[in-house]
Amino acid sequence: MSSCRDKGWSFERVPNAILQGHDDRRFDNVPGRRDCEELCLRERGFRCRSAEYDSVALTCALSRESRRTRPGEIRDARNVDYLENACIKTSESPGGLGALDVDVLVGLTARTCLSLQSFLSR
Repeated sequence: MSSCRDKGWSFERVPNAILQGHDDRRFDNVPGRRDCEELCLRERGFRCRSAEYDSVALTCALSRESRRTRPGEIRDARNVDYLENACIKTSESPGGLGALDVDVLVGLTARTCLSLQSFLSR
C-alpha cells in the first residue's frame, strides 16, 4: 500500500455501476464499502484494479480489469458501487497518464468521460 501514501484518496467510486463480466474473486458477508476496498488493496493473487461492493447483498467482487482496461463495459447496477483502485502506479495501468499529465476536455457527458481509457476523469 506504499503507492497510496502520496494520494488524496485510494479509490474512485462510481455509484450504481459495475464492470460487467470481469469478477476474479468474490467475498460474501462484507460489512462495508471500505472493507471491500481493503480487500482489493490486500489482494496478492493478482493486481486488483477495481472492485464492486453490493450494499444490499453485502458482497465484494475484485477484478484485475478496470474501466480503463475495459472501456465501454461499465453497466448500471442498483445498490452497487464500482470502486477503481487509484493506488496502482500509472506505469502499471494500461493507457494511464503520467503523474503530471493534465488534459481538459469540455462538453462531454459524465458517461463518456468515465469511459475514456487514457483519461482519468474528475
